[in-house]
Amino acid sequence: ATTDLKNECTTRHTGTSASAPLAAGILALALQV
Repeated sequence: ATTDLKNECTTRHTGTSASAPLAAGILALALQV
């Protein structure tokens, strides 16, 4: 959950580089499952 929250914050602060944190979040979720 911490990674997800951080990704959301990063996405909101930096709208341009939203792809990087989003991809990291997706990868983290995939690894968890």
